[in-house]
Amino acid sequence: MDLTDRRLLFQPNSVERLIGLRAESWDRSQLRGTQLVQGRRRIATWRRRMGVVLVGGGVVEFVVWEPEAAVRELAARLAAGTTPC
Repeated sequence: MDLTDRRLLFQPNSVERLIGLRAESWDRSQLRGTQLVQGRRRIATWRRRMGVVLVGGGVVEFVVWEPEAAVRELAARLAAGTTPC
């Protein structure tokens, strides 16, 4: 996942491609914020999810290593309108 000055981009890794995930992107104007997503499964990776809240009310979920930190970082970057160095 990468945030530019125009878009949020998702590029699946090789394992994700094997299960059918494809590259996606969302215009920054479509993004409303971030949130933690509570896992409903016992598999550890399913618990490590962050959600990107879209303006229309939908939530796009991502499995990340440290969801709390990822939510804070992306929310701050969205609010500031900044991109990574």
